[in-house]
Amino acid sequence: MAVAACGGSSAATATSAPTPTATPGPPGDVVSTTGVTSITVTSVRSSLPPPGNTPQVQTYTAAQLPHLGQLLTQHHIIQLLQPIPIDGGCTGGTDITVTLTHADGSDSVLHVYSCGGKVTGNLGGDVTGFLGDLASL
Repeated sequence: MAVAACGGSSAATATSAPTPTATPGPPGDVVSTTGVTSITVTSVRSSLPPPGNTPQVQTYTAAQLPHLGQLLTQHHIIQLLQPIPIDGGCTGGTDITVTLTHADGSDSVLHVYSCGGKVTGNLGGDVTGFLGDLASL
């Protein structure tokens, strides 16, 4: 955009658009494997009829926890303080539950619903990348 200078001069100066700033993601707590004894991932493809929608369960043990911890950090995985609501306009998709079992016997449960390219639930960060890397273990 050209702007005329004061004093009647016909000189023009160009102005640049403001530089966009990074928008922070939703608030959440960092997910860590500290004090965790195992992680269980359960996935269900709700769009398939039985037996295709049988839950697939994968349990990761203590020997795999250091690698899982790296994946959590690499993909900036957080437990959202306010879950992203499920979009009522999608049918089918995949439900994924990640259960972290702690040494004291308590569980932290993270849930993701992926449908139509949208990810909802209480898990934030690069969820798609994290789940893809989990599947490759």
